Amino acid sequence: MEAEKEIKRLIEGFFQGTYLDLEATEVSIRHSMHKIGGIFLEKVVNADRGDYRGVKISCPRGHEALFREYRKKKVTTVLSEITIKRAYYYCESCGEGFIPKDRDLDIENTSFSPGIRRMIARVGAKESFDEGRQDLEDTRRCFYDL
Repeated sequence: MEAEKEIKRLIEGFFQGTYLDLEATEVSIRHSMHKIGGIFLEKVVNADRGDYRGVKISCPRGHEALFREYRKKKVTTVLSEITIKRAYYYCESCGEGFIPKDRDLDIENTSFSPGIRRMIARVGAKESFDEGRQDLEDTRRCFYDL
């Protein structure tokens, strides 16, 4: 459904003359494909309905932790920003909460997906800080601003 809407928008824009050249059309289509991919990824990641594992589960230290609520987290991925629904558990013994899904998806203490973190590391290893900053800003613009 979302893909059909996005394709229709692109085609209508093309025939109305809003895309003046091939590069602009390529960039617009790439942006749309990232957007559609992000929608699909968000649905796949949330298909588990928040990764609820029961009223009681073991905390990382082996104590009993209780389910408290669902929490949402925005994560930047190589496709787009997505929102992930996650079950939050709290351990009275430890006095700490945790979200098993964050650990499983490798997004604990970060709002960047593993793919984005890999891209950031590559840019940082190959370019000066300012060049890397500009490349990442250009990529961000492709994802969100078109």
